Amino acid sequence: MAKALGSPLWLLVVWLVVGAMTLSGALCYGELAGRFPRTGGTYVYLLEVFGRGAAFLYGWMCLLVLDPGLTASLAVGTAGYAAYIFHWSPFVVKLAAMAIIWGLCVLNILSIRLSAGFLRWITWLKLGVLASLVVWAIVFRLGSWSNFVPFVAQRPGSLPLGPALGIGMVGAFYSFGGWWEVNKIAGEVRDPAHTVPRALALGVVVVIAVYILISGIFLYLLPLEKVASDETFVAQVGEVLFGPAGGVVFAAIVVVCVLGSLAAFIMSAPHVGASRLLCDGARWPFPAVRCSHSAALRHARGSNCHPGDRRIVVGRSRKLSADHRVFYFCGSGISGTHGGGIVHFEKPRSRCGICGSNPGLSAYAAGLSSVGGGFAGSDCSP
Repeated sequence: MAKALGSPLWLLVVWLVVGAMTLSGALCYGELAGRFPRTGGTYVYLLEVFGRGAAFLYGWMCLLVLDPGLTASLAVGTAGYAAYIFHWSPFVVKLAAMAIIWGLCVLNILSIRLSAGFLRWITWLKLGVLASLVVWAIVFRLGSWSNFVPFVAQRPGSLPLGPALGIGMVGAFYSFGGWWEVNKIAGEVRDPAHTVPRALALGVVVVIAVYILISGIFLYLLPLEKVASDETFVAQVGEVLFGPAGGVVFAAIVVVCVLGSLAAFIMSAPHVGASRLLCDGARWPFPAVRCSHSAALRHARGSNCHPGDRRIVVGRSRKLSADHRVFYFCGSGISGTHGGGIVHFEKPRSRCGICGSNPGLSAYAAGLSSVGGGFAGSDCSP
C-alpha cells in the first residue's frame, strides 16, 4: 500500500477516508444494537428486515464457510510467524495452529471472565508493543523527518494515482475489518443502546490513530524510495529498528496481534451459528428437550422459545462489563477478526439452570468449525 501510493499525503488520506467510512458504519451498527439489543449482530438485522430466509442463509454461511475458514486462516498465520521464530516444520505448524484454536476454545469453556481477561491483557500488550516501537524509533533517532519530504508528490516507482488509491483503499478496508463483530454479543452487554455505540466509536478511533501513527513511524524510519515492495516494507523497518534480529522481533509482534484478533473472534462467532441460528428454528440432529420455563428463557436469553419446542438455545453470561466490550473491539479491529463455535448440550430430562438447579451436562459437541467462544445449551425439562 505504501509502495503503491508513494506519497505520505495520500497514505494519510487513505487512512482518514477509510477510517471515516468505518466510523460511519460502526455508528450505524451501534444504533442497530440499541434498536435490536439481541445476540447475533448482522443475523438479527437480516432477520428483522428481510425475514428468516436471508437470515437463515447468512447464518449457515457463517457457520459452515466464513467462520471456519477465517479461523483457520488466522490460526495458520499465527503459527506460521511463530515457525519463523522457532524454525518449525510444516507439520508442526499445523499442530500449533490446532493447539492455538483449542487453547482459546478451552479458555471460553472454562470461564467467560477468564477469556475476557485474556483478551483484555493481550490487547494492552498489543497496544503497548506498538507504542514501544514509536518510542524506540524517536528516542534513539533511528530515522529522519526528511523522509516525509516531498509530502505530496509521489515517489518514483509508485503506481499512477488512480490505481494506487484503489489498491490503498482495498488494503485499508481489509485492515479495518472486524468492527461489526462486536454486535454479535450486544445481547450480553449491559445497556447496549449506550454501551455498544460508545465501544464501537472508541474502538474505531483508537484503531485509526494506531494505523496513522505506525505508518508515520515506518516512513520516518524508511524513505519510500527504499521500499522494495509492500510485502517487504515491514521486514525492512524491522532491520532498521533492531538490526539482523528485526525479522524475528516483528514476527513476534505479528503473533501477538493476530492472536488477539483470533481470541476476539472466537468469543463472538458462535453467537450466530451456535446461538441465533439454532435458536430461531434451524433443525439440528442432536438431542433436545422441551422448554418448561419459556418466560424465563425469553427474558434471560432473548429467544422466542415456547413450551413444547424442540430447539437448542444459547446459554450466555451477563457478567461482562462495558470495558470488556471496548477491549473486545480494539482486540479485533487492529488486525481483523475471525472464528467458529462450541456447542454444549445438556442431558434430556435435566432441570433448568435458569431456576438454579443442577443442569446435568452430558457432552460437549466440539465441532462445526472446531473452535469455541460461547456455548449453546439445550432447553430444559421439568
